[in-house]
Amino acid sequence: MRKWALTAALVGHIFAWAALLVLIFWTGFYSGESTTAVAVNSTGSQSQATLTFVEAETTTESLSASVVDLHGLRIVPILALPVALTAAAAMAVVLLTTRPRFGISLAWTCTIAIVVFSLLSASSIGLFYFPAAMALIPASLLASISDANKGSATSPT
Repeated sequence: MRKWALTAALVGHIFAWAALLVLIFWTGFYSGESTTAVAVNSTGSQSQATLTFVEAETTTESLSASVVDLHGLRIVPILALPVALTAAAAMAVVLLTTRPRFGISLAWTCTIAIVVFSLLSASSIGLFYFPAAMALIPASLLASISDANKGSATSPT
């Protein structure tokens, strides 16, 4: 069971890295269009200007930017937080052999934290990290089950 728990935790970690790299480098995260105003010609004084139509040409410009382009490098630690949580969860599964209670507690803490992070930021970046959060749930469950099976196998009956 621990092997499967570690595999699920590592899959979650890979998903988190993939989301981080997509968010840092994908320039289509923010996109839009900018349209310039119609050019007009005015006559008279500035306060009583009569506007006359000169040309009906408008220019539309497409804009796109990545999260880092828009927010700067200060956003990178926030984007890297789920990567750190999935790494801690994978290490927690490794710790199950030496410190099982600490390992299970750390795995569930990281899992709950990344699920909450994904749900709270779902309108912007959270959905990118949601697969990583969903991969940590079976990892924590399998870690808990393997520890429960180990405890019942070693207890005298």
